[in-house]
Amino acid sequence: VTFDAIKRATAELQDALYTRQPEVIRQQMEVAKDQNKVGEGPSSKAILQAEDYAKKLEDYAKEQEAQREHEEEELRQEAAELDLTEALVPSRAGRSQAGFASSHPLQRSRKRLFVKILLRRARAYELLGQRDASLEDLRAVLKVEPENREAQQRCAMLQQQLNPQEDVTETDPALSTSPEETMGPEGPEGPEGPEPLTGQGPSGPSGTELEDEDEGVDHASTTQLISSAAEYIQRGDYASALQIYSYACRTCRSWESPVVELKVLSNTSLCLQNLRGRLPELVQACNDTLRRIREIREDGWQDELFLLRIEAACLSRRGSAYEQQRKKEESAEDAARVKELLGKIAEVEAVP
Repeated sequence: VTFDAIKRATAELQDALYTRQPEVIRQQMEVAKDQNKVGEGPSSKAILQAEDYAKKLEDYAKEQEAQREHEEEELRQEAAELDLTEALVPSRAGRSQAGFASSHPLQRSRKRLFVKILLRRARAYELLGQRDASLEDLRAVLKVEPENREAQQRCAMLQQQLNPQEDVTETDPALSTSPEETMGPEGPEGPEGPEPLTGQGPSGPSGTELEDEDEGVDHASTTQLISSAAEYIQRGDYASALQIYSYACRTCRSWESPVVELKVLSNTSLCLQNLRGRLPELVQACNDTLRRIREIREDGWQDELFLLRIEAACLSRRGSAYEQQRKKEESAEDAARVKELLGKIAEVEAVP
């Protein structure tokens, strides 16, 4: 029996090593040390080897982070010292101002990095309310990459905000076209897609009453920001999407409808789920969403199917976070609740 216990504990430690996640390895090491004290765990040598491996992974992650920060600092310095907008604009002969052909690998890399930085800065300016500065950066992007779709869309949107009397869609309908966001299947099987945010709630008296109460609130601006966050999610840039959702939650005084608010809260937890080392924040985000669901139910909101889907998604994410935190009882409770909610969802959908 003791031999089987040692073999099983050693296999568990080995499985933790395969994850290449230092936090998971160290958690399993603590379990292994406790098992070793009663003679049913891996050998002390195996535990030391696991600790050494975890340290190497941590050092490697730090090196990668330092390298990334160094590269970004070099790019910022280069952008500050050189007018890259003019340097990267292709000439009529197909050769850039910097002396390289536009198809040259070095020139393509410089252009890609330059555009990436300008798009990020334009987004930051927009969130700070500095629309003119954001528009200037977007125009610089279009000067270097005239076909850059993100810059086209953001530029058209800002022009509409700055000059509402002008209808920019008449010149180029594609500029104001937002990509369609579709809701992924809610449930415990893997990461879900972003909740669709169109700024429109479901039909019904509750949604209408809430919209009437929010007169004077700039819902259009909030919806545009949220739509941009959904675009970042679709590209897998969860960190940028999380920044926008957090900003919207901090600044929005009154939501257009419970649909919009809950989808923002749900997508916030989705972003945290896909970012490493954010488990406590993920649990808190799910708790906040579940609390709002309870409050909205108490207010008598009628779209129970929508609430069930959001609730199941948040419980699934929280249960996954609990599992990674070794909180097995809490994780099992959430899993059971998700199973129950999925059954209710199926019953509601079956009603003609």
